[in-house]
Amino acid sequence: MEKIFFSLLVYFISLSSFAQENMDSLWGVWNDQSKPDSTRLLAMKDISWEYAFFNPDSSILLAQQGVDLSREKGLKIWEGKLLNNQGVANYVKGDLSMAQDYYHKSLYIKEELGDIKGTSSSLNNIAIIYDLQGKYDKALEYFKKSIVLKEKQGRFKSAAKTKSNIGVVYFKMEEYDSAKVYAFESLAVEDENYYHGMAASLDNIGNIYFQQGDLDSAYHYFAEGLKFEEQDENIQGMSGSLIHLATVDFAN
Repeated sequence: MEKIFFSLLVYFISLSSFAQENMDSLWGVWNDQSKPDSTRLLAMKDISWEYAFFNPDSSILLAQQGVDLSREKGLKIWEGKLLNNQGVANYVKGDLSMAQDYYHKSLYIKEELGDIKGTSSSLNNIAIIYDLQGKYDKALEYFKKSIVLKEKQGRFKSAAKTKSNIGVVYFKMEEYDSAKVYAFESLAVEDENYYHGMAASLDNIGNIYFQQGDLDSAYHYFAEGLKFEEQDENIQGMSGSLIHLATVDFAN
């Protein structure tokens, strides 16, 4: 069984007629120099974000236009947001080094402005890149910094998702006891009405027990995860859970 049980979801956006109308409206705002600079920059942030997932090269160039205007007008808050978009676009391209560079630039600005929520988001993004690069100690460092800020703001559900990420990193490092601690902490805060989140957390815990050789516990958590996948009517998730259960049966 593969040890990697956390996957990053990349969403590909197809422009429907409604979305195209919205994009046309955003372009209209950006091109209207009579609009306030902050309004125009918000439009460019949204434009470059949309492009990031289906044309990342264009997204990077478009966001740079916003960065240039932000710097010209001294609007650092928008510079930070647009730099983040450039990080996302590079991530979609698969250029992790460039993504990391832009995320760090965005982080510095958010820290300077005292933007706690934005800082925690950038820390999380940076940690994800370190994780993908196999730099697990750095990933843990940044994930844990992100949790501190999220909990400081009372954003405990968001912190729980980051704890789940930490559990994944410890799992990859084969430090299963630590992985279990964070996986259970994440599960304790997870919303039971969020079926996908519950199923993912339970599946993570099942994987940890499986690697530790505790097959009965692994089977229990895989089965519990399957229940939430069924409630979510997630065919792919149900298939994965059934494969895990069959793997445990085979191991027995």
